[in-house]
Amino acid sequence: MRKSAAVPLVITSSLALALSGCSGGGSGGDGGDPTADDLQYQGVCVDPDTGQRVDDDVCDDDDARGGSGVGSAFLWYYFLRGRAFPAVGSPVSSFREGSDYVRTVPTGTSYVSGGAARGGGTVSTSSLSQAASASSGRVLSASESGSTVRGGLGSGSKAGS
Repeated sequence: MRKSAAVPLVITSSLALALSGCSGGGSGGDGGDPTADDLQYQGVCVDPDTGQRVDDDVCDDDDARGGSGVGSAFLWYYFLRGRAFPAVGSPVSSFREGSDYVRTVPTGTSYVSGGAARGGGTVSTSSLSQAASASSGRVLSASESGSTVRGGLGSGSKAGS
């Protein structure tokens, strides 16, 4: 009888541990939505045919970790914290994929799609916070399942939209 009593306890404990990792929050201290300090990437919209940054509002809203929606000709490129990002109309070719930007954000990271300064700049806590608060900015987190979890930075983000 001892074995049968121990099995439900192990299963219950395992289930509780597994479910605790499924919360939608980021690492923002209290387990809530990501904060600007948690964000690591700034997404800008790029026309792959011309290799130039375009207005963020032409990229598909359903970006799913850096891809584009079916039928969308534009892609999100995610620039790393501490790296420069181009102005609208500027070529992305002067930046290096892998060291300056990625096309798909790594699992477990938080990022912003859109809302970056039109004149370009450097990815920082301040620029990420401004992007997240912009009407075109969306705070997202890449989950291990490959899905996108929407988060927010206050009332200015379009979390869950």
